[in-house]
Amino acid sequence: MSEYILHTVDVFDFLTNYRGEPFHAVLTDPPYGVGIGKQKWDGENPAWQPEFWRALMPHLLPNALVFAFGSARTYHYLASAAESGGFIIHNMMAFAYSNGLLKGASITQDNANEWWGYRYSVNPLKPAVEPILVCSKPPERSARYSIQRYGAGALNIKRAAIPSATPV
Repeated sequence: MSEYILHTVDVFDFLTNYRGEPFHAVLTDPPYGVGIGKQKWDGENPAWQPEFWRALMPHLLPNALVFAFGSARTYHYLASAAESGGFIIHNMMAFAYSNGLLKGASITQDNANEWWGYRYSVNPLKPAVEPILVCSKPPERSARYSIQRYGAGALNIKRAAIPSATPV
């Protein structure tokens, strides 16, 4: 069995000091910046800064994919920073679930009131999706060339498909 070590470091320190092999892909779940439980770590998100993406770029193989989780409310900061940092933005993916907690405040506590069931706040909807930014480092010459030369940037969609009775 492979052994893995988890390092807790400042992302900019890591990207400045990393001297290993370039990555074929990156999967990251940066802070969402939405005040989860008023936790200090969920404040400013380094991935909202183009400088983060520029610092990541040299550590990736040409055409390498990056998958970055975000919140429905702040995903646009993530995508905008990646694009400003030189990455190619692809169709997003999403992690969908049904057990999110309703965040909005009820307008009334009276079930008979005309406002029963209505909610308000910055985010009155029950969260049910986490968008996943899919982006890539620009390829060398072409995507096909980079995939064949470096083995980075391709997804095996057939293997990832969910079986269905109806052919797609």
